[in-house]
Amino acid sequence: MKMTIINKTKHQPVILFWFCLLVLALINATIRETTYKPLLEPYIGFWAHQLSSLSGIALFFVAIYLFLRRQRRNYTTKELWIMGSIWVGMTLSLC
Repeated sequence: MKMTIINKTKHQPVILFWFCLLVLALINATIRETTYKPLLEPYIGFWAHQLSSLSGIALFFVAIYLFLRRQRRNYTTKELWIMGSIWVGMTLSLC
């Protein structure tokens, strides 16, 4: 019995969606660097990064929610863990 963890056709949307998450992260960082970081840094130190982290989490939550809803299928817990692992692996590959 041959077991494969990653099915290319099944996980292709997951892999492609990661690039959307990457673009969201870059947009979030650009907004931080160009707008509220210069305003906040002189007054409350380096809190701009923490605020950017919170807004990034919110953006990712909404994007992932919409992605899963658009897929119109019920994922198992195992499939969701595999998805998350793919995204973490792709993110760590950039380090």
